[in-house]
Amino acid sequence: MAVTKTRTVGYGSRVKDSCMGVFVGIGLFLVGTYVIGCNEFDAKKTSDMLEEVAEKVEHIDVAKRSSDNVGLLAHASADAVTTDSLVDPDFGVGFVGIKLERTVEYYQWQENTHEERKDKLGGGEEIITTYTYEKKWVSQPINSSGFEEAGHTNTVNYTTDNKTEWAKNVAFGDYKLPEFLIQSISGNEDMRLNIPEANMKELNRAVANAKGVSVTTPVTASTSDSTVQNDNYAYAHVNKNELYLGRNANAPEIGDVKITFSCIPCKTISVIATVTEDSFKKYKASNKKTFSKVMSGKVDQEEMLDAAESESTMWKWLMRVGGTLAVCVGIMMMFNLLVTIAKVVPFISKIIEFGTTLISFIIGIIWSLLVMVICWIAARPWIIVVVIGVIAAVGFFLYKNAQTKKLKEELAAAKTSTEENKE
Repeated sequence: MAVTKTRTVGYGSRVKDSCMGVFVGIGLFLVGTYVIGCNEFDAKKTSDMLEEVAEKVEHIDVAKRSSDNVGLLAHASADAVTTDSLVDPDFGVGFVGIKLERTVEYYQWQENTHEERKDKLGGGEEIITTYTYEKKWVSQPINSSGFEEAGHTNTVNYTTDNKTEWAKNVAFGDYKLPEFLIQSISGNEDMRLNIPEANMKELNRAVANAKGVSVTTPVTASTSDSTVQNDNYAYAHVNKNELYLGRNANAPEIGDVKITFSCIPCKTISVIATVTEDSFKKYKASNKKTFSKVMSGKVDQEEMLDAAESESTMWKWLMRVGGTLAVCVGIMMMFNLLVTIAKVVPFISKIIEFGTTLISFIIGIIWSLLVMVICWIAARPWIIVVVIGVIAAVGFFLYKNAQTKKLKEELAAAKTSTEENKE
């Protein structure tokens, strides 16, 4: 069921808000311009750094340490191995591996709002807000006390946080991986759970208390899922890598909690980094940019560098698009004051709004492209020399061509004059 509320905003308040929006728009315009400019310089530095890495990186065998490798920018593939035992003390879950992660979700009512704005003659505005509600899994409990409609009260059976544990000691051949490389290893896998009975009893009791139900464990819970372990508990169920705190995972209720466990076991990885005595550090390029790369599996250095370049290109274009949008929206917010002033006659304001929006995006895109070009050239000073040289050469050619043409015309005129005198 949806709830609708209507409120009216006066013309004066709208003009005041638009005046404030002008300053916000100026800020967005400046921020967008700054982002675009910095991005071009950073993209050039990253490109130079990757070229330097490609020239200097060498493949090594990490099975045995060698003093000859110290300080070398190296590529290597080997098994990342650890004997560290990672434990989640809250749930009694543990294993030996590189990473242990738990992700928590809560089944909650969520309030969604939709606004419809209608201009009124005289400059006022009618705002119709529609509130709708849906049940969904979310990453944090939602406070329902401020909901517009009663009857959508959120409860939580059990509260905990997301948590990640990383191994501290990971061997890579005869070397030890530093923390920043360990935490760059990706590729989470589902972790099949085997939670101790004591923990299951305590969790079942905690959920029962949260629901205000008196439960003496074990309690038989009906379920059609034959893969569910510990199904003698009414409110705590384990299915593969998921711990479900609620009555039935197939029919979630408000307040139910879903805790998912994943892990990264010991695995083969490929690394590009600078070798130290017994470990690795980030490579520092001549332009001060740093680089290191970890990929799962046995991956050659060319493929790793291609992946790094693709990531750099993706971020470069995301920053360009994001900066351009900020500039366009900023200009549109600056023009919005004119639109608001014209709201006295809604029909006229619609025409002005369409025009200012179009102009804002045209100006914003042109400005952004101009900033990109200027900063792109400024990041490559040698291009300025080449451009000036080309312009000078073209100018000299045109000048010489004009001089030659002028001389030919003078000679032709002199010849004509001579012939006329003879006659």
